[in-house]
Amino acid sequence: MADRPFRNPLLAKLDETSHYTIRSAWEGLEYLLCYWRGVENTSYRLAVHLCRDAIDGWASPERAREALKRALDAAGLSIPNPRRSPPKFRASIAHRGREPAARNVFEIEKRFVVEQAFGDDLRPHLPRRPVGASFREPF
Repeated sequence: MADRPFRNPLLAKLDETSHYTIRSAWEGLEYLLCYWRGVENTSYRLAVHLCRDAIDGWASPERAREALKRALDAAGLSIPNPRRSPPKFRASIAHRGREPAARNVFEIEKRFVVEQAFGDDLRPHLPRRPVGASFREPF
């Protein structure tokens, strides 16, 4: 017996306000046996049978997923997958006036240590320019 994951998970209703994410044949069988609120018709029995076979290795997990999807659709318990917006790309204009984002964990840790040591002033080693000094004068 093995947990046979699906390529794409299914969303099923638990009640009016919550849902159950089914990611594998094992979770599909758990939903069918513990949380099913629909009529136990032939599509339900076929989904139970195929989920058990997928767990035992006799059927593919995708075949069990299709049977489970049909049973959920027949009972009105399926939730369509939410539409996901495309990833947003960061433009260089968005970073004006701010520090660039950290590239890795070590850079984040380094910034944190520097901020802890020096507070808001992240450049303590640079000398301060006198108030009346121009840019051409050395400081």
